[in-house]
Amino acid sequence: MPSTDPIQPTAMVVAVDEIDVYDHNRRQLANDRYDEINASIRASGMEQTLTVDLRL
Repeated sequence: MPSTDPIQPTAMVVAVDEIDVYDHNRRQLANDRYDEINASIRASGMEQTLTVDLRL
């Protein structure tokens, strides 16, 4: 049966609670500007879309 998952980058809507942390993410340290970035996103929204990879 052919896969219905996109082979090429495809725009789609994904609920934030459906996104899991990637276990091998190299960014394990806390960002010193976390509070500043968080406040900026809450005030202005995201300026870029998030890129999410499908991992099975």
